[in-house]
Amino acid sequence: MVWGSFGITHIITLVISVLLIIGIYLFLKNKEEKIQITVLGILSFSGIAAIIYNLLTWDSPLEYLPFHLCSLNALMLLFRYLQKTKL
Repeated sequence: MVWGSFGITHIITLVISVLLIIGIYLFLKNKEEKIQITVLGILSFSGIAAIIYNLLTWDSPLEYLPFHLCSLNALMLLFRYLQKTKL
């Protein structure tokens, strides 16, 4: 991907991402706290898996360290999940 270019695929991906976040929020809004924590914990574990995959797959691990907000959020959700479930 060339940085600085906003093609149609990039714009569609951004729109879908925002809709997905809104959908998850609306789905979890009225659920029990245990269900909320479980769903967000599963999403967090998938985020951690993506971080590990990026670190192991690409040739330059320094460029794929979890310093982005989404990666840090995945790590924080994991700690919150473990704290709430008492694992």
